[in-house]
Amino acid sequence: MHTTTPSPSSGVPRGSRRLLILAGLCGLAAVVGLAIGTQAGGLGPALRWLGALGTLALSLLAALVHAVARRRPGFDRIVVAGLGSLGAFLAGVVALEVAWRTYKPLPPHPLAGDGSLGGLHRFDPMLGWSGRPGARAEYRIAEGGFVYQNNARGYRDVEQDPDLRRGRRVVVLGDSLAEGYGVDLEQGACHVLRTQMPDHQVFQQGCQSYSLDQMLLAWRRDVRPLRPDVVVCLVLLRLGFDQSHPVTYGLPKPWMQSIGGRLVVHGVPVPSVEAPGERLRVAREALAAQVVGPRSALHSLFFDHLGRATIVGERFTEAWVAWRQRRAGAAVSDLSVTILGTLQAEVEREGARFVFAAAPERRTYQQPEALVRFQAALAALQAKGVPVLDLSVVLAERGFAGYARDHHPDPEGHRRIAGALAGWLQRNR
Repeated sequence: MHTTTPSPSSGVPRGSRRLLILAGLCGLAAVVGLAIGTQAGGLGPALRWLGALGTLALSLLAALVHAVARRRPGFDRIVVAGLGSLGAFLAGVVALEVAWRTYKPLPPHPLAGDGSLGGLHRFDPMLGWSGRPGARAEYRIAEGGFVYQNNARGYRDVEQDPDLRRGRRVVVLGDSLAEGYGVDLEQGACHVLRTQMPDHQVFQQGCQSYSLDQMLLAWRRDVRPLRPDVVVCLVLLRLGFDQSHPVTYGLPKPWMQSIGGRLVVHGVPVPSVEAPGERLRVAREALAAQVVGPRSALHSLFFDHLGRATIVGERFTEAWVAWRQRRAGAAVSDLSVTILGTLQAEVEREGARFVFAAAPERRTYQQPEALVRFQAALAALQAKGVPVLDLSVVLAERGFAGYARDHHPDPEGHRRIAGALAGWLQRNR
């Protein structure tokens, strides 16, 4: 009997076989991750996305090795030698991920917020959420507790009759800074401003976690009917995070695009979704439909999934975003500039004055270069024609007037903000 010995170039090269075995193991890890669960921030998504990425990469590499090794048999030995280094690297990443999770669990993805409106807020088909009239709740932060009490119109403010006009009418739009998160109602900037300028009628119409897109829509529906003389947009501004997103803390909301300099509103009416899983699905679909510049499938895989499912990926993503922000320099996003410009134009068409009053978070003061970028960004915004009141200086006078473990100003900070607003109102009568 004659036995033929297969030539080295026939069959599947040893390197390709080992790569395919690794790809199969990665595929098994992906299946295990899928079986564990899909809660964002858990170990399931980490295994799912790492396994899927490993399966894809190793399968493509095996095909490449197979094609090359058939022409160059010696190449197979090089691949086998390199597999040891690859295996050690993958093992190191997995070990780092497990050790990091043991020391400090991965925080939940923003999409995986509980989506709870709580007792203070209610579903709003135009804004996503708004204050619940008459609601009351107690909050507690590391520095102490405070009480939230909404008035009959659903805002954290004193009771006022909108039909009864007394003096110059000032309406404050904004987020948790305008609402006075972290302090009692009487200590908030809007209430202090009211006591400092009794000839002004001050309405507080900010709401927790509102972004600029929601403020523009709130102006159109709720503020314009008040016929204000002055509209103040009072916010905590985080450069690089001032885009318009279709979800915040697990809650769907309206979002906007700037197309040819014209704002296009999406997501209105906002879907009312009660089940957390369904809410997460709706939010992800909205994010998938959002266009924030050119994005590839690979970009989405790394930064929208892998970067949020693994601690290693998250840290890499944070470093990449920080690098991009440093390269971009000091700037408010073009979309935010368009939203603010639109808001300013609509306010001024009604015969009222407009000012964008922005304060930085505490962490900004801990990085001198970040504070310089913040102030330069507001100066650039002012140069584009948007009236700006930079609150970073007054908050830093005689030391930062804010909490040590929370990014909101303390009562002293709110007094300083009220003083800065009063000065602006006196200069712009």
